[in-house]
Amino acid sequence: ENYGQIEEAEGFRERIDKARDNVLNERIAEQEQKLEAAMSHKDFARALALARQAERLFPTVESVSSWRDRVEAAREQHKRELERSFLRAADRDTEQAMEILRELDLYLTPEEAQKYEEVARGVITKQRDNLGVRFRLALQDRAFAQVKEVGTQIITEFPNSRMADEARQVLERIQHQEAATARPPGALF
Repeated sequence: ENYGQIEEAEGFRERIDKARDNVLNERIAEQEQKLEAAMSHKDFARALALARQAERLFPTVESVSSWRDRVEAAREQHKRELERSFLRAADRDTEQAMEILRELDLYLTPEEAQKYEEVARGVITKQRDNLGVRFRLALQDRAFAQVKEVGTQIITEFPNSRMADEARQVLERIQHQEAATARPPGALF
């Protein structure tokens, strides 16, 4: 202004503002890509953390302020899909219902879980019974690879049950027998 170069000064300001906006838009787009990737992997905790971080980094950008709501809406939608899938699978496929129940458990509050308690209890009982039958049949057939697989699954899924204790004992005997037969004749160890 002192030298009468007002137009030139405004032109520089405009170029600086455009450059700043471009950098800001790139950073926002990068953050949004991370958010979308987290949501597509159903990692809603990370997506929510990214939305909160974006709100702190870009407090003046209006579009960023809606990201947290987007994450919550996607999380709720995924939870509803899991609930429907669980109820459908509960009657048809116990193993699939168990997998869905494990994931659904991460999304439900104790109050929300109460409405599924009876169905879940039935699915868990059915799964435990099915594993017990498979374990006994494999043991009768002397299919030791399958005995190990099903026994390990019983121990993992129902660690405090009597069936898990029995499976541990059987697996220990099988392991002991395998170790004994693996030694060459005359070897002490």
